[in-house]
Amino acid sequence: MIYHVTCETMPMKNRIVFILAVFLSTMSFASVETAVSPESRINNFAFDLYRQVSNPDQNVILSPYSLSTILSKLIYGSSGQTRDQLLKLFKSDNIKDANTINAVFEQLDRTLSCSGWLDCHLRQIGKYFKSSSSQFEIADAFWADTKFGYKNAFLNKFTGNSFISFNTLDFSRQPEQARITINDWVMNKTHHRINDLLAQGTVDTSTAVILTNAIYFEGTWSSPFQPRDTNHHAIFSVSDDTQGQVDMMFQENKFKYADVDSLLMLQLDYKDSPLAMAVLLPKTGYSVNEILKSLTAESFIKLINDSKVQTVDVYLPKFDIKSEFDDLQKSLMSLGMTDAFTGKANFSLMTDSPLYISKVIQKAIINVDEQGTVASAATAAVVLLGSAVPEYPVFNADHPFIYIIFDKQTNVILFMGQFTRPGNIVKCGKSCKKNDLSSAPEGIMPFKKS
Repeated sequence: MIYHVTCETMPMKNRIVFILAVFLSTMSFASVETAVSPESRINNFAFDLYRQVSNPDQNVILSPYSLSTILSKLIYGSSGQTRDQLLKLFKSDNIKDANTINAVFEQLDRTLSCSGWLDCHLRQIGKYFKSSSSQFEIADAFWADTKFGYKNAFLNKFTGNSFISFNTLDFSRQPEQARITINDWVMNKTHHRINDLLAQGTVDTSTAVILTNAIYFEGTWSSPFQPRDTNHHAIFSVSDDTQGQVDMMFQENKFKYADVDSLLMLQLDYKDSPLAMAVLLPKTGYSVNEILKSLTAESFIKLINDSKVQTVDVYLPKFDIKSEFDDLQKSLMSLGMTDAFTGKANFSLMTDSPLYISKVIQKAIINVDEQGTVASAATAAVVLLGSAVPEYPVFNADHPFIYIIFDKQTNVILFMGQFTRPGNIVKCGKSCKKNDLSSAPEGIMPFKKS
């Protein structure tokens, strides 16, 4: 439901906060698109953003999907050069593209979560009878100060979108209570996985609006790994002279698999879910950074389309990654979105109150194990104001790799990251060891079936 807030006099500099809370978890856990398609625009922004924040020496988890959904909505409230720069993030100069991009997000929200009252309730009931059933939930909320006023034309853009709600809070007189209210909303929407998203001091009397987005996903692999096949002492080569130790999972099964010049790609599906994880493993002589430089929406779709189902020996480490980006505004400014972070910001189609973005923050967590994936993220944009058997391809992720969680129908990317550094890292120089895939180490892992 949309609530219109009456407009009264505001301070010359108002404050608006945009929060995105994203969560992925598990119970244990087409045709080639052209560059002008909205899906390609969304994914190209994902890769552009990721290149800005990635560090070859660090493990990373990021949700470009959640941030881009917010930015696409901001386009409707902006004007002039501010709007032009927001559109530029999606490689566009036409407001019509904002309509198609937002339509993709809204359709994905409906497709991934549920379609209609009956479907939503049936899925909710099904969780209690089918432990392997996947679950996806998404919600947006605008939280406006009681003295803040939206323009009707802006509000009308979201009429009929059941995933967005407009709410009022008394930021000017009770900022701490407002902060607690929003934190409780985020906590509930993420099934208590993200608590205290807004730290004390984030909300004060100059706050005008806070926009929140929450995503929750739970599911298991379509083909889970067996814990008995996990090697708890496998070697992970960080570089030629540096290595660490990982819990390396193993299974021999049929997967979508691609072998191209610079990398191998493996697709891991989630049971009862349209989502999947693609693991991009650089070949010898190539690095994660080099792969990232060449990744585009078009090259990613080509990889997906060129993948063929075949039996693959898969070695994938269990990993647990936490990332914190406290200055995403710098990345967005590097991509051309500059005015929105200065006094030149123009959000005049949203409100008559002068606003500008001061900070964009994201924290994210991901855990991958035998059963599936557990991941969460929260983003805040503060706006002031064995033997003789057939040989199969070996996908041995024992060195840095990229992972991408995407929707299989549209290929839109929700999460992406990289695993580059395991625990117990040592400098081994010329004495670096390699994983022996010829036999199971002390019977722990059947590297090759006998």
